[in-house]
Amino acid sequence: MALKNQFFDEIKKQLIFLVLNSTSHGFPKIFSSSNKIIKYIWIFFSILSTCICAFLIIQNIKKYYDFEVTTKIRLKPQFKAIFPSITICNVNFFTSKESIELVQDLTNVTNYPNDPELFLFESGTNLLKSKTQNGKNYSDSISKLILKCFHLLIPCNLSEFDFYFSPTYGNCYTFNPGFDSNKNLRSFDQLISTSKTFKIQGLRLILNVSVPEELKFIMPSNGAAIYIHNQTDPAAFMRPIMAAPGVSTNIGLTKTRTVQNPKPYSQCDPDTQDPSKYNSELFKMVHDYYKSYKRVICFDYCYQRLSLKECGCNQPIFPSNLKKIPCLNKTKCISKQAELFSDGNYVSDFCVPECPLECEMISFTKTISVNKYSNDAFDMMMSKKLNLSNRKISEDIAQVNVYYESLDHTEIVEFATMDFVDLLSSIGGIAGLFLGISVLSLVEILEIVLEILFLYKNSIKSNSPISKVEL
Repeated sequence: MALKNQFFDEIKKQLIFLVLNSTSHGFPKIFSSSNKIIKYIWIFFSILSTCICAFLIIQNIKKYYDFEVTTKIRLKPQFKAIFPSITICNVNFFTSKESIELVQDLTNVTNYPNDPELFLFESGTNLLKSKTQNGKNYSDSISKLILKCFHLLIPCNLSEFDFYFSPTYGNCYTFNPGFDSNKNLRSFDQLISTSKTFKIQGLRLILNVSVPEELKFIMPSNGAAIYIHNQTDPAAFMRPIMAAPGVSTNIGLTKTRTVQNPKPYSQCDPDTQDPSKYNSELFKMVHDYYKSYKRVICFDYCYQRLSLKECGCNQPIFPSNLKKIPCLNKTKCISKQAELFSDGNYVSDFCVPECPLECEMISFTKTISVNKYSNDAFDMMMSKKLNLSNRKISEDIAQVNVYYESLDHTEIVEFATMDFVDLLSSIGGIAGLFLGISVLSLVEILEIVLEILFLYKNSIKSNSPISKVEL
């Protein structure tokens, strides 16, 4: 028993000695002060400082695990910018001579809908499915649609346009595409760039959006659909700008690049452009078809897969590599799946796990203005020059000008409000302010533990009264 008391007395002496020689403030004063009042003052303020220090450290740790972000918005000046991809379509699917006979034949065997604009979906998709294997023959050729094209006042080479088939508009053509004919991503050197912001030196198009008289009953309007998108983004899921005939449509662009901080700071994943990164059926299908990835497309695939599974058909107006089986007589089933999908629970349970959110997005803000593009004298002159058989420009011809309003682009980037280094710095600052300790002060705790272990080890070995360990 005496030996045990000696052991604890020695530990007590060592602890007091180490505390008195500690680099921290406050606690050594508690043991060294001989005046009781001063001792109690040091005890009070030491406890108070320790409590405040602990509270602030806990608050900072909590803030770190909130994963908050700070958004930096800045204008990045540049003297040269990559021109966006411009996809041009005639809003009327059926425009060629080959389509006249087929459409007229179709109207003889189908009930014409009350709403003419439903004709394309209800009858046109059926036509493409049952009467032809190649829908390209029934829409505009590039030479018919694009009468004139200039970029930087230089005539465009139409052979460099990329063909894109839209289930909604038929044949479309992309200026400055992001992929070559082999679906390989083009390098920056292969893309068209510009250093001018004037309208006349942007992309200037004169489009023939005419429709044969025999086909005008299908759609009550005519014009061109203009998609403006980044090179790696497909046109199909962008909102097109409609250009009317007889009008000059001017589209001024400003570019915005948005970069989100990846998980856990947001829901985005930084590697969505790597097709082998995620083991997801939908993710891989989007990459296989588009050679790129957008979550909005993946969600559409999810909906199409649901329709195909539950109804045995899907909506062919969306391009995909899923089976294209038009839902022409299954309105109730499709409505049920649309309601299920719009509820949100199905999306969160089945689509979100297979469709990661991309961290980087590029968008274009568009300023659109229009002015009249024709008069009688100009109609006659241009009809002869373009060999339009004296047809009025106000009926068939649309002019489109696409240009950068500014080469500078807005960059919106997220940063972690507090990363791990910031957390350590904050904890160190708080501990130093309230307790006067540092990382080396924490080593003193390790020293106390080791001293106790050494004392215990020596007491066992000697099996005799513990001798004082000199420090």
